[in-house]
Amino acid sequence: MQDVAIKRWGRYLKSVKWLVLVGFSLTVLGWCKYKANYSAPATNTDAYRALHGAYWEQSSDLKIGGVLFRFPVGYMPEPYTDTRDVRQIFKGKAVRANVFVDLSMGEPLPTSRRAEGANVVRIEIIDSGYESDKSIENYFKEWRWKSIRDRHELGLREYVKERVGGGWGKITYEPLDPQIKTPLGGRFIFLCAGETPENPGGCMTYFQHPRGPQIKYYFGPEFFLNWKAVNAEVIKFVDSLIVEE
Repeated sequence: MQDVAIKRWGRYLKSVKWLVLVGFSLTVLGWCKYKANYSAPATNTDAYRALHGAYWEQSSDLKIGGVLFRFPVGYMPEPYTDTRDVRQIFKGKAVRANVFVDLSMGEPLPTSRRAEGANVVRIEIIDSGYESDKSIENYFKEWRWKSIRDRHELGLREYVKERVGGGWGKITYEPLDPQIKTPLGGRFIFLCAGETPENPGGCMTYFQHPRGPQIKYYFGPEFFLNWKAVNAEVIKFVDSLIVEE
């Protein structure tokens, strides 16, 4: 009697094992099918751009943060949406987008293809974000500064952090002229990488556009002396992309 019970229990365990194996296999197959059918292509590829309605050979319209931006031919945006599911990516919409412009001639010119490097400024348009004078004030208070000095030849006050690596914000600058503000009238600062002010790396800054989206832009050391002109050209360029609806 005991042997019969043991045999039945063994057959039961085998059945459960097969059911679990079949269920697991079906789950894996289903996931593979899902990945094949609905997984978005890699970012910064033509296929990913096309999902958002961005193409090299024509102007591209993207609504970011409720504002419609039209990127002319030559100014290819690199759109991004916070999902890997193609069913949740829509033509003409993005969470954010990067666009690269050549400022070597003093005004934004298109780059032949997406490229970071000398004379290229990367502009990032983000659907949300805000600027805050209070946050900037707290930033200056919370960090310990190795040195603070006025660079009159640059029109900037320079802050160098103490005991920090050479990443973003190792060196921070703020205009000496209090009349230089963001488009919303806030404090304007930019953060630079590099170990010493004598050898700065790239710099970045951000502001909230009056229409809502946050704008960040990044530029190399070759533009450092002309930061005022770069800032003015970036603001003018972003304004030129906006389509009134």
